[in-house]
Amino acid sequence: MLERFWRGLKRREIYADTSTKWRNPQAELLEGDQWEAIRPDVLTALSLPDSPDQSQHRGAVLACGGDRNRTGRVDRG
Repeated sequence: MLERFWRGLKRREIYADTSTKWRNPQAELLEGDQWEAIRPDVLTALSLPDSPDQSQHRGAVLACGGDRNRTGRVDRG
């Protein structure tokens, strides 16, 4: 029985709310109005665009090497 409990913790099938290691990481995420209120600040702090499409496009360009300068380094600007 103890092995099944341990396996469940490791697979993130169950959580221990009072633990810092085994608690549910999504339990403290903001939702709804709370998230919308701080969303712009979070995106700015993480240097992310307002639209996920912009971020995915940038990642695709970087993945195919479209932003390389003459030295072969990736332009981050």
